[in-house]
Amino acid sequence: MKVYLLTLLVYIASVFAQDQSFYKDDPNIIELTPSNFDRVVHNTNYTTLVEFYAPWCGYCKQLKNTIHSLGKASDSIFQVAAVNCDKASNKQLCGEYGVEGFPTLKVFKPGKAGKTAVKKHASETYMGERKLAPLINFIKAKIKNHVKKLTSADMVSKLVNSQSSNKYAVVLFSKQSSIPVTYKSIAIDWLDRVKFYCYLNTKKTLVESLKSFESESAEIIGPLVDRIGKLSAGKDKSLLVLIDKENQKISVLEDKITKSNVAKFIIDNTSLKPKEGPYSKRDDYLAKLKLNKKKKTQVQNDEL
Repeated sequence: MKVYLLTLLVYIASVFAQDQSFYKDDPNIIELTPSNFDRVVHNTNYTTLVEFYAPWCGYCKQLKNTIHSLGKASDSIFQVAAVNCDKASNKQLCGEYGVEGFPTLKVFKPGKAGKTAVKKHASETYMGERKLAPLINFIKAKIKNHVKKLTSADMVSKLVNSQSSNKYAVVLFSKQSSIPVTYKSIAIDWLDRVKFYCYLNTKKTLVESLKSFESESAEIIGPLVDRIGKLSAGKDKSLLVLIDKENQKISVLEDKITKSNVAKFIIDNTSLKPKEGPYSKRDDYLAKLKLNKKKKTQVQNDEL
């Protein structure tokens, strides 16, 4: 009888432990299983941090708050997910990815542009300091860049007048010296649908240079000259425009430059829908995985 009770208690304890998934109530972190791992991690152009953990692991418990903070900091720019390797249903999955100790942190980086075939993402085990800032910096360094730099007025003019399969182009004129990571993630959302460009260190000299191209495309260059002039003279850090090359039309985002606002702006002016990110079918799918309910369409991001 005592042996039976002991066995029963051990069984109950093991079942209870398996139900103690750290992040099941966190809206920013996806608890992965064998049935959704490939779709979440591999079938995307996003970079993903996956923590393989066990609820009884002391080091995992110490890292738990950092991973919660990482989820909040991801800001829809990269994905944060986790696998509870103590669950019987997840043990084979953890073995498949070579997990031998807990916690194991792996960063999955997509392959070539637009390629979202299952099992194509390369993974790298994170061996750095298990603190928030180093983790964020490591993941951001792995995010793919699909934004092309424009470095002269001539390049801007050629973009406006070029004949290509892409009818639309989005250009960020920024006073910053590097492409904002949020803008890189927006470009990922619209891969194969809209091309993204960035003109860095925007100054008044660009206005003067663009004026020489005004006669070639007055409908676009004219308004650009006016708006870039205001940008260079004002306090705003950046200006985002959508160029409709076919109809020689320019649209300016008058709202704050955030992921959600940019997505709505592009949808309203092109009738296209993003592959990922705000207002996409994938975003709805991920929201249901996170909280098993519909996600609010408004996503908060740092303004560019």
